[in-house]
Amino acid sequence: MSKQAAKHHAKAAEHHEHAARHHREAAKHHQAGTIFLGEKNRSRRRNLFSRQGGKDMFRRLTQIISLSAAVMFFGGCLAYTPVVGVAMTMIQGPITATAYDQSSRSGTSCASSAMGLFAWGDSSISTAKSIGQIKQVASVDFDTFNLLGMYGRFCTVVRGN
Repeated sequence: MSKQAAKHHAKAAEHHEHAARHHREAAKHHQAGTIFLGEKNRSRRRNLFSRQGGKDMFRRLTQIISLSAAVMFFGGCLAYTPVVGVAMTMIQGPITATAYDQSSRSGTSCASSAMGLFAWGDSSISTAKSIGQIKQVASVDFDTFNLLGMYGRFCTVVRGN
């Protein structure tokens, strides 16, 4: 065998021994329930079931819950209104008015949402008109309710003849 081939063979044997040692070390850590990050990072090993691992898990869970709450509050599950209360919103306000006289007829159509994940209903003016049997619209108002971003309701109130 030539010198170069012998040198290559020795280097390969050294590499295989190093890989075998690495695999044995990783298997040992796997059985112990710890994370093996290699020989260079021995100081960074930690047991997932130790107090430190529990703190990391609690911190990650807290981050996920906080992010979910922020998305829920600021991500569109709050009902439309010019003023918003984070804990609760219960507002009535105008949308438009015409020159027609107000009458005792009114129709209301509503849409709701739950946790910003589900939304249902029809809060259109045409639906409110048909519910109140209104031909001439005198005014259109809104009525909105929201509780902690968990439940929201937006209603359109149409008054007219």
